[in-house]
Amino acid sequence: MDPLLVAASAYIAVLTAELIGDKMAFTAASLSARYRPTLVLAGLIPAQMLKMGAAVLAGDVIRHLPPLAVAALSVCTFAATAAYLWPKADSAPPVAAAAPQTDGRRGVLLAFSAVFFAEWGDVGQLTAAALTARFHLPLVVWCAATAALVTKSVLAVWLGFGLRRYVPRRVARVAAAVICAAMAVLSALNVR
Repeated sequence: MDPLLVAASAYIAVLTAELIGDKMAFTAASLSARYRPTLVLAGLIPAQMLKMGAAVLAGDVIRHLPPLAVAALSVCTFAATAAYLWPKADSAPPVAAAAPQTDGRRGVLLAFSAVFFAEWGDVGQLTAAALTARFHLPLVVWCAATAALVTKSVLAVWLGFGLRRYVPRRVARVAAAVICAAMAVLSALNVR
């Protein structure tokens, strides 16, 4: 099959799978309401590249992982992210608009961890694994699937960055922590 057609198919299939009912978009949006978008993307993109690489290399092995192990890892990651984002008692007083955080390492690491350690074996990875198994073009599928995830991340980060203009910093922090806590609960319940 033509690699360009496989790439287009993989991009559309993974993007569609990821946009419908995906929890990571909420996490990316809430992180970008707290950190500069470039920092969030600097963490999200490598995490997505590695996860899609694992999906492509593993083929359909990911779907055979015990659901409890996948859910437990997702719960722990979202819960830790929520705990970190929850405002501390000694936090600075709220300002009119949420200012971007400048601690680059922390923002990148948090974004990377929120994506890399959560939702293994999700529909996007399974789609990439199936396309790799079907067409035997792992590099083409990896590039297209990663591009789809980056597209989703840019859209989510853009949304979160836009909210920063209208939402006070403390409210954004509480909202981000609540969203991550909700994602932990949904992961525990294995809701997709």
